[in-house]
Amino acid sequence: MHDYVARRGTESETTRAHRLTLIREVCRFLRLDDARVVVPDRRSLRIARHKFVPRVFSRDEGRRFLNACAELPPGRTSPIHPAVLGTALRMLYLAGLRAGELLRLTQADVDLDVGTLTIRHTKFDKSRLVPLAPDMISRLVHCRSLTVKHIGSILPQTPLFPSPSGERYSISALRGAFHQALEIAGIKRTTAGRIRLHDLRHSFAVLRLLLWCEQNLDLGAKLPLLATYLGHVGLASSQSPVDSRSHGRNHTAASGPLRLPDPGRRLLMNCPTLANLLSGFFLRYLADERGVSPNTTASYRDSVKLLLQYTGKRLSRSVDRLAIKDLTSPLVLDFLADLETNRGNTTRTRNARLAGIQTFFRYVAGREPALAACCSPVLAIPAKKALHPVLGYLSEQELGHLLSQVDRLAKNGERDYVLLSVLYDTGARIQELLDLTARDFHLETPPFVRVRGKGRRERLCPLLPQSASLIRTFLSAHGRRFDEQEPLLRNGQGTRLTRHGARYILLKYLHRAANSMPTLTRARISPHTMRHTKAMHLLQSGVPLVMVKDFLGHVDLKSTEVYVQADLEMKRKALDLTSGLLTTQPPHPRLSASLIDWLESL
Repeated sequence: MHDYVARRGTESETTRAHRLTLIREVCRFLRLDDARVVVPDRRSLRIARHKFVPRVFSRDEGRRFLNACAELPPGRTSPIHPAVLGTALRMLYLAGLRAGELLRLTQADVDLDVGTLTIRHTKFDKSRLVPLAPDMISRLVHCRSLTVKHIGSILPQTPLFPSPSGERYSISALRGAFHQALEIAGIKRTTAGRIRLHDLRHSFAVLRLLLWCEQNLDLGAKLPLLATYLGHVGLASSQSPVDSRSHGRNHTAASGPLRLPDPGRRLLMNCPTLANLLSGFFLRYLADERGVSPNTTASYRDSVKLLLQYTGKRLSRSVDRLAIKDLTSPLVLDFLADLETNRGNTTRTRNARLAGIQTFFRYVAGREPALAACCSPVLAIPAKKALHPVLGYLSEQELGHLLSQVDRLAKNGERDYVLLSVLYDTGARIQELLDLTARDFHLETPPFVRVRGKGRRERLCPLLPQSASLIRTFLSAHGRRFDEQEPLLRNGQGTRLTRHGARYILLKYLHRAANSMPTLTRARISPHTMRHTKAMHLLQSGVPLVMVKDFLGHVDLKSTEVYVQADLEMKRKALDLTSGLLTTQPPHPRLSASLIDWLESL
């Protein structure tokens, strides 16, 4: 065992570590059948992985290397050998591909009309699209024409860079052409180590970062784009080229022009970008940690999207270049004012947008304490007081007249009647009703329906026998099963009826009913009015307020008290129970005239 662990000849420490890691995996497998097998520890095997320092080309070396790719010597067996391998090496440097990815490319993986490469099932089984520059496209067209001329017809599975026999080139052949190009370009290895084929990929990444830095772009915002382009799993793999000191250790000539400025590197490494914070907020915090509904996520998304669009226009900057420090409290206040003035939003909509923005800033402050000072002014913005309009509802006569306008024999007439009747009978919110399926209804005695409401809370709403019979007839007439999970109410395309479609149906019959009942012409009648109507009718029938709260699915009794305040008949009865005027107290002595004048001037 000691002889096997020992380093062999000129074997590198990386090769030895890889060999010993395989032995540990074999021991793990044998241990499944025999508990006596011992898995050697890494420390006992003295496995030390040494991180290889990449050799990054300077700009001058890059130009010389590209010129050398076009000057490769002709092959002994094929005249297209230098053109094919030269184009392959050029693509490695200009597209940042891995060598294995390039050799596995087929003719079906390249779209020369659109100018894209499809990299399939590479490292960690990831696939991605890689755009190509016009010069690269023209060289691929020339390479394909030479292949057809000397090899014959090509098939979709033919390698993009075929060997003279039409098969895929080996990595050794590509590496040999690479060293020929280095020799022609006069690029020599340094004392730190050899120049690897994979260093072309590192050179591409560093050159791209350098160009962004020279354009004064936010490297933190651009790094996710580079990681996606290179096919990295996370940002850590894309951050390795940023440390310019590692390049300087093995290539002094390249370290000068490729050194990134310290402020940009500190911002990149220590402070998360706005894109990272937003992705964590929506994908991890809202979806996984809080488990909010899709409607809540959509509301927060729209709030943040409108803020970013306003900020980009205000600062004359693209959205992908914004940072969290750009979203200041004065800018958010100006954005909220713009919602009311230019977009015509109500105060309630303005407060809803502010709530979504503050939820995001509260997440940022909790995740990154260093940014708490930037977030606290935004979190201190108060909600604007809004005028609470009088709660609107329909009387029993108005409701009956509205339902009588539905022609149940017409196309979709029975669906419209079910929509309006069940909406009133259950007192559900419109989205709660549209989410119902046939399986949610229990039509046997006693009939009820399972409603999923706000905050992912479920409640059981009793149904009138007439409503249960209506649902049963509606499903049977359309040949639908009582246990199916498809939406109960569908539109003309057979998909789930939307909130806008339900509002259109209500307003259509409301306009018909208003011709013979002018009281229905009042404004602000919407599908939610049917919910208010049900609550008011329950209260007027003597149902306790707590029961109404549970029926509607309210969390707090304060949400249900608005119906008591809106019922004029109940207020009138309360006044009738009083015993005349109350006795008044003797008047208090008047204050001095000067003080009264001062108070009146406030």
